[in-house]
Amino acid sequence: MLKNRRMLWLALGLLIIICGAIPVFHYWYYIGRVPGMTPLEARELLSTRTDAVLVDVRSAEKFNQLHLESAQNWPYAEIAGLSSGDNLPRQFQGKTLLLICDGGVLSARATQILRGRYVAEAYTVEGGIQAWIASANKSGGIEVLFTSASEQTVLPLFKDSQRYEQLALASAVLIIKPLYMLIALVLIILLWRSKASDIIALRWGLMFFLAGETACAVNIVLFNHGSYLLEFFHMYGMVLGFAFVTYAILEALDFRILGYSDPQKKCAMVGLCKQCIKYSDASCGLRRLFYFLMPVLIVLAFIPLIVDFNVISYNTKIFGMFYNFSHPIIFQFFELRYAPIYAIILTGISFLVFLFTRTDNTSLLKMLVAAGIGPLAFSYLRLIFFSAYHDNLVWANSWEELTELMYTSGVAYTLWIFQHKLLQTTVEKENQETNNLS
Repeated sequence: MLKNRRMLWLALGLLIIICGAIPVFHYWYYIGRVPGMTPLEARELLSTRTDAVLVDVRSAEKFNQLHLESAQNWPYAEIAGLSSGDNLPRQFQGKTLLLICDGGVLSARATQILRGRYVAEAYTVEGGIQAWIASANKSGGIEVLFTSASEQTVLPLFKDSQRYEQLALASAVLIIKPLYMLIALVLIILLWRSKASDIIALRWGLMFFLAGETACAVNIVLFNHGSYLLEFFHMYGMVLGFAFVTYAILEALDFRILGYSDPQKKCAMVGLCKQCIKYSDASCGLRRLFYFLMPVLIVLAFIPLIVDFNVISYNTKIFGMFYNFSHPIIFQFFELRYAPIYAIILTGISFLVFLFTRTDNTSLLKMLVAAGIGPLAFSYLRLIFFSAYHDNLVWANSWEELTELMYTSGVAYTLWIFQHKLLQTTVEKENQETNNLS
């Protein structure tokens, strides 16, 4: 049976690689390999070449509400419906097209359609209007010129951050973040020699969490939070961290409290169930409880899937330093689309395993449940903060950092309270022997 557990862990490692590779591949295929330029490069090209045209590929409705001053509208739906170069609008024939949308996703797809088939030169503006706003004020200005359908309007995209807001963000980045990263590192070192399966899972969860937060710190320090790849590592580290900690909790509940998977013990729930499924052909109350809870998790995972993306980008100053706050669309794709889909698939598979097995596949079941809860917890964390503070991202970022401090502190405090049981060598050996049996 030990060989089976090793195969499970090998399969889990493969699952981690595949789930991490899918969003990266999709980004490269649909956006990364598409010829593009930064907003600064696009502005320079527009100012130096008379044949360059800025094309807004959003719907006519969104364009009429608000758009960049020099942009012309050509909706993506019309671009996707092109059948030949003869159908190309006259104002775009023979031009160099710079395509832009809210976050750079739709414009990249439009560029793929046009470039080489209908237009000789077409480029996507990387990061879309969100990035355009971020680049607009680095020279010291405080406004970006937009126009609406009815009148020309100067839309202020600079927000004054109050002193306490600046202090909150500075504290989150300079104090809270290093503190919880240090706590995670200390816990990893303290738990390094443990052989108990729940502690091993907890250690891996903290390692993934720390790796993700390290990527975030490097992104802030070196790239001003501008690296998509590092932010993906940050988000995926949080997903894996939540998943492994969930598995650690399930493992601890199973072996240390309930004894559900221990063939030598009756389940601690037997007092409520009256009969134990391991010794009689009885209905397990714990299993029946999960018959309800697991579909509930699946239903909850659908909620983020129908949430609209929040297109926001504004500039401010934090203690005199220019800073752009935005929530890039490409990040929201992972938070509100990929993560919930992963949760639905993995929780659904775990539910099927649960329906058609008794107690012999408990290890697989716990892994699948934890793998589903990880992305679900991450999706809801981001959904709550960025929905509650959608127009003031200072607090979305600050509360996320504070939550992560409470997360690592809670793990440390729990280990300290129950250290005589969780970290005892005798318990570790007993737990390991039990796992080998299961």
